[in-house]
Amino acid sequence: MKESSINRFWQRAGGPAWPLDVRSVGVKNDLFPFSAERPSGADFFIIMWTTAGRGELKAGATRYILKKEYVFILPPGVPHSYGTVKQVKSWEKWWLTIDGATAADFMRGLHLNRVLVRRIGAPPLLLFKRLATMSAYPGVSGAMDRAHIALRILYEISARVDQRYRGNPAARYGKIADWVNANIDSLKNVDAMAKRAGITRSHFSRTFTESMGITPKQFLLEAKLNRAKDLLMRTPLKIKEIAYASGWCDPAHFCRQFYRLTGFSPTQYRAMSHI
Repeated sequence: MKESSINRFWQRAGGPAWPLDVRSVGVKNDLFPFSAERPSGADFFIIMWTTAGRGELKAGATRYILKKEYVFILPPGVPHSYGTVKQVKSWEKWWLTIDGATAADFMRGLHLNRVLVRRIGAPPLLLFKRLATMSAYPGVSGAMDRAHIALRILYEISARVDQRYRGNPAARYGKIADWVNANIDSLKNVDAMAKRAGITRSHFSRTFTESMGITPKQFLLEAKLNRAKDLLMRTPLKIKEIAYASGWCDPAHFCRQFYRLTGFSPTQYRAMSHI
């Protein structure tokens, strides 16, 4: 078996720490010949999204060709195998696996609790990359953060796949969410998000909450918190610099909010992430 030219992934140690938990996430470019087989299926949900090349999936008795922009979802217990195809020689894809006590309920609510293979466009790479960088976040707080991003990926898939979600603002608000994460250092309140969406604040707040399952204010706060966590883990920036880069105007207020939301001071969180 040839080794892949791209192979970056994270897998959780131990069992789920949250009702819906990310088990693994990564990107891989497998070179021919490559194959993986689970005759009894997995005990977790598999979400795999092709970004280049071509792969092949056999789920039960059905065989699928996985071209660029195809996503497949496998629920637990489905016998399957997948791998590269000789004609193309390589297969690049991002993947995500989830489990936990309520994972099946979430997937059922999104109509994704079935074998699904569909071409739905390019994956939300910002979300996948964000999830990959969150892999080292410690404890239950880290599991909650990863679950939030995983749900956004699943909402995006559901919005693209199921006819009943067409016309739903979930896809549009997913783009607003990506814009928030890209501009978090300069966003001060929900008004800027509503302006970006082109609607009144009251209408935006109601439809965003209905679509994303979280209020805009809470989403903005979580986005700022996630940026701060990422910078604490990956950079030597001073605490006040991280506060400003994460959208807080007052470093002291940032420290109070960070402690209230995580149970740790920014300094403690940084020290824990480097243990």
